[in-house]
Amino acid sequence: MRDIISMILERAGMTVATAKNGRDALDQLGSAPLPRLILLDLMMPVMTGQEFLVEYRKDERLAQIPVVVVTAYADGLTDATGVAAIMCKPVDMRQLLGLVQQHCRP
Repeated sequence: MRDIISMILERAGMTVATAKNGRDALDQLGSAPLPRLILLDLMMPVMTGQEFLVEYRKDERLAQIPVVVVTAYADGLTDATGVAAIMCKPVDMRQLLGLVQQHCRP
């Protein structure tokens, strides 16, 4: 799913960076220019999306970046505070692209 979403966003002219899990994402965010939006799956190995949100909120710099949760388990999202949107899988790609464009306008 990560690869498909990435490909669609790149074809729409977006610059995309991906991470295999929440730990990898936090590491990338610490050493790269900050993105305008984070798309986050809840079910990931090493560090889940829920765990990522807890750590991400501890860093004031990162906490300013809107997060769109993309998950098959939205009812399992216990702390949705501060997320820009929650999208359930299967993802409506037009809706997702609209959300991304809304947050990533220059």
